[in-house]
Amino acid sequence: MQVRRTHNDLFLFREEVSFMSSPTQMHPTATVEDAKRPRSQARLRPANNGRRIRREKRTLSAMIELHCAQQHGTDALCPDCAQLNRYAHQRLDNCVFGESKASCDDCSAHCYSKTMRSRLIKVMTYSQSRLIRHRPILGLLHWLDRARGGGL
Repeated sequence: MQVRRTHNDLFLFREEVSFMSSPTQMHPTATVEDAKRPRSQARLRPANNGRRIRREKRTLSAMIELHCAQQHGTDALCPDCAQLNRYAHQRLDNCVFGESKASCDDCSAHCYSKTMRSRLIKVMTYSQSRLIRHRPILGLLHWLDRARGGGL
């Protein structure tokens, strides 16, 4: 027999989960690991933290720092660039392709919002050719990733 779930069933399930405060009040389908985590992180997928993603984060940070230093004339990141850097790192943490991701230009699933995507495109367009001069190893690896189509 198949049980049909309705919107109310899902709402009630969310209510049950949100009021659980100790492992003794766990929902029958919850795991012990869910009980140990804070409620805000109980059902989140772990962040991507492989070699490829870490290098991609370093490359993006270097591009944003280069753009901010030369366009905004600051030594440290300005608030707008710091926000863009945090947002880009968050998107990479949640990338559905993980370690096998292609470069963002060739990606089939655009995970950036339209405004952030346009800001990031502006930063990357400015920084890509200059990155090889300022951070040669990251610039070369970024160029190789783009030529290869992503992946390690």
